[in-house]
Amino acid sequence: MIGGGITWELTGIEALITRLSKSRTAFHTAAAAAVYQEANEIFNESQRVVPVRFGILAASGHVTAPTVHNDYVETTIGYGGAASAYALIVHERVYGAKGKIWHKRPTKAKYLSDPVNEAARGIEERLSRRMTVSSRGGLFGG
Repeated sequence: MIGGGITWELTGIEALITRLSKSRTAFHTAAAAAVYQEANEIFNESQRVVPVRFGILAASGHVTAPTVHNDYVETTIGYGGAASAYALIVHERVYGAKGKIWHKRPTKAKYLSDPVNEAARGIEERLSRRMTVSSRGGLFGG
């Protein structure tokens, strides 16, 4: 000991590393579950308002499984597939001929961007709540 300093010994470093690694995995799992749940709720709202003529556009809607990256979780909500030739046109077209609203209620243009923008309000709180619930006892406990 030099100059009256403090000496301490750390034991169980392997156990600490294992616990931290499990905590990181648990955090990523909770984040992916929360993001996927949020994406599905947005998708469900978009399905309620997506225009339906033959059902092809609505049937093309999808949510991809979440992908965990080092510092973020990614998922995609989209429409297209068999309807890709007109999905964007239908999404953007608010008015038809003579300025009449193109879509019959409850369907509408902006069937995906409106639900996304509405969900953006309060998303941090909802994701945090979902992660807390899904990770109880999983991050540092048990």
